[in-house]
Amino acid sequence: MGGSRQHHHGSRRVNTHMPYIGRQVSQGSYTVLDDLSASFDGSTTQFTLQTNGSNVTPGTEAALIISISGVVQYPVTAYTVSGSVITFTSAPASDDSFSGVMLGDVNAVGKPTDGTVTASSLSTSFYTQNSTTLTDVTVSANKNAVLGGPVEISGTLTVESGSTVIIL
Repeated sequence: MGGSRQHHHGSRRVNTHMPYIGRQVSQGSYTVLDDLSASFDGSTTQFTLQTNGSNVTPGTEAALIISISGVVQYPVTAYTVSGSVITFTSAPASDDSFSGVMLGDVNAVGKPTDGTVTASSLSTSFYTQNSTTLTDVTVSANKNAVLGGPVEISGTLTVESGSTVIIL
């Protein structure tokens, strides 16, 4: 946590750093962007996005939260991004303030490539085996099972209360 730091822009006071309130972020790489407001002149629309003086490249416009003088700017409508360059549709005024956060590594989950998910990737209650004979199978209460064939059960198949077995 930290305090806020204020800069004077004309007759306005502008907070450039706000303390973080709430649970700490547990995933993702959320990066505070360097302040661009020193370059605001009322006519320039393109600026290089940086963190600690190094150029950064967001995945898309939607991966940014941009605020000009406390007003959140909508991606694509108020600005676009190409590489590490942000282009505003209207030039920020020379007395405007800037704050920005780049959201990265937000843990997008896509479709796994065929053949890449194995039993070890699944929970410990998942069981798989190809072309096998099983003896005396019991599906515990309130559990589900899927058998994909060819599967032979020699002995007893017990499906306890609240359970489901699907045989494909």
